Amino acid sequence: MSKAAARLGLAQPAISQQMQVLETEMSATLLVRSPTGVTPTREGLILYSRASQLVNDLERTRAEIAAPSAAAPTVATIGFAQSAGWRIGPPLLTTLIKDHPSIRLRILEAGSMTLLDHLRHGVCELAVLPRFLGMPGLRTELLYREDLVLFAPAAWALPDRTGFDAVAGLPLVMATSPHATRSIVEAQFAQSGRAPDIVAEVDSLGTVRQIVRDGLAATILPASAISEHPAISRTSLEPALRRPMFIYWQDTRPDLGMIAGMIRDIAGEDGA
Repeated sequence: MSKAAARLGLAQPAISQQMQVLETEMSATLLVRSPTGVTPTREGLILYSRASQLVNDLERTRAEIAAPSAAAPTVATIGFAQSAGWRIGPPLLTTLIKDHPSIRLRILEAGSMTLLDHLRHGVCELAVLPRFLGMPGLRTELLYREDLVLFAPAAWALPDRTGFDAVAGLPLVMATSPHATRSIVEAQFAQSGRAPDIVAEVDSLGTVRQIVRDGLAATILPASAISEHPAISRTSLEPALRRPMFIYWQDTRPDLGMIAGMIRDIAGEDGA
């Protein structure tokens, strides 16, 4: 709650009071509070999805009213899996600012299941995520495949390449299931007849990175997920694992097809 208050420029008690008002109006508990923070309930997630859609519609309406004599600016909301956002978001924004200044971009980062829910409810119009699911009204294409690597504390002095028998003896931190990368990793462990030693489940990429930097555990993620750091080593896996990334966009808006093409070009230029 304190982070939300700082982001909004408000006092924390004001945020807490507003949440209580919302919960009273909705006759539902929206957040589960604990000493470490807050977690949205099912009802809270539903409200978030609907409210985000309303905000998007309001932004489009404002843009159309503000420019009545010209073509209304395009407001496009794109959802990225965390590693994809770092890889594609900045160059996409650079291209739009330079060549298509009338397009206003909104970027969301979330897990693949949350992004799929956002697509279903219209919270975002495009998404780049590591799951293939045919969805009515959406175009889907394979965007690229990315190698998974073992990120470990540099002090462990691991070899440049390692097999899953050796990885099975390492403490790992992984995202909570269901998660596309974790599913790929667990399937390979099962094929190898071994089980991963998952000591913690963490859904924040920044927290995972800090855990590895502090020497507490290793993790298996796409190669682009963690930038170079002297305290973190990268080890190739044997056999090699690759995670596919797909792009989804609504086929009812031609402008979104253009943006999807830009994303496709960026992924190709990046050597994916």
